[in-house]
Amino acid sequence: MSDDIIWRRTIQEAFDSNKRIQQRIRWLAMFFGSTNLTNPTALLDYVIQLPEDWLYGTRVAQLDFESRRDYVLCNMEWFLRANGIRPDEIEREDGTFETACERIRLPRPSLRNIQPELLNDAEIDPEMLIRTHVDRPFLEQHQRGSTQDYYLRLFYSDPRPTEEQQNFIDEIVRGMWSARHVIDGSETSFAQDIPRNFFITGEGGSGKTFMYNKLIAFLHANEFIIMPMASTGIAAELLYGGATVHKRLCRQKHVDSSTRPFVDYRSQFADTIRKLHGIIIDEISMQHKDVLEFVDRLLRSVAPRPLKNIPFGGKCVVLGGDWKQLLPVVAGGTLLHQFDASIKNTELFKKNFVTRKLRSNLRLQSGQEQYRTLLKCVGTGVLNDSDERVQLPVDICVNSREELINFVYPQDLLQSAINRWEDFCGRAILCPLNTETFEMNNIILDRIAGHEQTYLSITTPIMDEDSLENNASDIDYENLTRQTPPGIPEHVLRVRIGAIMMLIINLSVQNGLCNGTRVQIVGLRQNLIRCRILSGSGKGNEHDLFRTRFQYGADPKAPQEGMFRVERVQFPLRPGAVMTINKSQGQTLSRVGVALDHSQCFSHGQLYVALSRARDAESVKVATLRKDRRVKNPVIPAMIDEEDLNELGPMELAMSSGDEPVLIERIPHEQTTTSSTAFISQQPTTSATESTQATTSPNTVQNNSEPTITNSPSYFLDNVTGDGDCLFRSIVRALYAGSEGLAIHGNFLYEDSQRGLRRLIARRYQEDLHNIADEDLTDERIHEIEWDAPHIRQAGLRLDVTDPRRSMRE
Repeated sequence: MSDDIIWRRTIQEAFDSNKRIQQRIRWLAMFFGSTNLTNPTALLDYVIQLPEDWLYGTRVAQLDFESRRDYVLCNMEWFLRANGIRPDEIEREDGTFETACERIRLPRPSLRNIQPELLNDAEIDPEMLIRTHVDRPFLEQHQRGSTQDYYLRLFYSDPRPTEEQQNFIDEIVRGMWSARHVIDGSETSFAQDIPRNFFITGEGGSGKTFMYNKLIAFLHANEFIIMPMASTGIAAELLYGGATVHKRLCRQKHVDSSTRPFVDYRSQFADTIRKLHGIIIDEISMQHKDVLEFVDRLLRSVAPRPLKNIPFGGKCVVLGGDWKQLLPVVAGGTLLHQFDASIKNTELFKKNFVTRKLRSNLRLQSGQEQYRTLLKCVGTGVLNDSDERVQLPVDICVNSREELINFVYPQDLLQSAINRWEDFCGRAILCPLNTETFEMNNIILDRIAGHEQTYLSITTPIMDEDSLENNASDIDYENLTRQTPPGIPEHVLRVRIGAIMMLIINLSVQNGLCNGTRVQIVGLRQNLIRCRILSGSGKGNEHDLFRTRFQYGADPKAPQEGMFRVERVQFPLRPGAVMTINKSQGQTLSRVGVALDHSQCFSHGQLYVALSRARDAESVKVATLRKDRRVKNPVIPAMIDEEDLNELGPMELAMSSGDEPVLIERIPHEQTTTSSTAFISQQPTTSATESTQATTSPNTVQNNSEPTITNSPSYFLDNVTGDGDCLFRSIVRALYAGSEGLAIHGNFLYEDSQRGLRRLIARRYQEDLHNIADEDLTDERIHEIEWDAPHIRQAGLRLDVTDPRRSMRE
């Protein structure tokens, strides 16, 4: 079947279900902007000549064909730009500039006011672009008013910011004014006592996104020029006028440390960036450091000369995130690679940003203090054992996937899925691995009572005739259909009425159709799938989804996609009742199941993100086959803020194997400030006289069995196997009981050994220990090696001689 026949039938089916003119123009812009059509002009002509007079009520309804087509093009232009179609900014020989319609190979509209500076509106505020330029009959009712009034209503609407949130908003606004005065030229220097770069943090559910939206509304209402962005499409859709960082600023598909901006200083895009007063980026913990550093280079490259050496070109930058949550994905990498890729590990972040923390948890309901403590312990990893496992309370654990599925999606709900669609909005089962989601999604799909339809993709290799002829024998067409790289829909797509699906591309942020948006299927046709949005600002709205073109393969930076360039035409959907933990970050759910029976969390923050999606402990269940309920919880200690550790007070958690809870007492912070010049092992302490007379040199073995105390900060190992047991226990005592705890010997601590710390110590001292003479390795002797400041620095740890307690924590 030819492309034209498929697309014509798709359009006819869409017009049959979308009766209002406002719906049709938006759908056409989304359709033409996303499908990469081979002959879009012929298809548009078909639309204009449809038998039904769909332009009835407009000023061109009775005009000729050319006038009606131009009228549609003129209005589609603004919707295309609002959806992210970016025309070329280079002026042509005839003095004109490319339009968004021409960018997707449609005819040029006759608008005389299409100038490149209109890109400012598209990049900065798509809502304002539509309100200003689209003809009134194509506007929804709520869009027929001034943009300033629109944002003022959003800012003053309920609920209002808390006192804590309002204080942060006021401080950021002061930073915005400082940047605005210099960028607009009213002042020549920034206010020295007003910070301009902020990192807003807080645990999951602390109201970060809500605060950003109130801030965005206030800034737009006061004519600040800003760019709200996020690391993911889902997070961007939750922000007023939001878009992904890659969509707004990173024009390359892959950005690394060597990527240069290559932006013409005289271009309109450069002018747009120069005029910015600030940018906002949410979910920054998931963003690779290369992206933030690229944004810094980009903003400085187009800044005026006096601002070129100032970070971010003098803009006010607001980053938001939680270091306990997910870190950047590093293909084939380890936790160390994730840490290295984190923005927190960059000098750009360390030297230029002030941190402000939201302390209230607005997601958790009242009476959930114990669950909140559990989340903090999971996020910081303080209760992890030597195998990076944490024991979960018995109340939130189930023994099988069947129990998990029945908890999240009970059978009575699946039997009346369409009528109870609101009950589906906040339900999800989360898995660490993408491969696990397919099996569980199929189980849930089979239980839904509704009509099912299967859609097959059109999957073909992209080659010229010579290459195709030469490589035809190497192409396994059946294998091509079996491949489903990340971000690509399946060749065989099963869809059922009432089923929960997920979008896998950004179709239209304006309409709430982003990568990761969960939808419920409400109608199936041959060329359209009608869905209802289950989350975000578009919740409850219905849209018609169409097939789109996906291309993958032959990318040196993504070798897992294969050696051939392949095109797949398929609906941009995948099953969404079960999704990966990574996809859930930033969402609030009413009922959560976490499947940890077949695979375990493998990345920093995964378990914390999974457990913190719900509002209370009663709404969370974790499937695990282990009787001791210990699940993997990888945490990179260096990512955890010291303040998060200090906030952990007395905790009573049901985490023991018996019936009684384990009580872990942490001495209040003010009781742990006593400095100690020596941190010793669990051995009898020497007298003050002996300690002042003792001297020790690094890497020497003592001849007496009692530890030697020096007047310089030192750490001791007491085990010739190099497992670091003594040092570890000293650190635990220092954290839990301050320096006083170091003098306690024979006491039992509720802690599990940190395998990573043991291995670090063993690696650093293995050579020293092996060089000890055999005659010294006797059971009667305890060999000690002083760990002094140079060795600590060599091990990559920070030592603060003036604050030994802080050194212990490091």
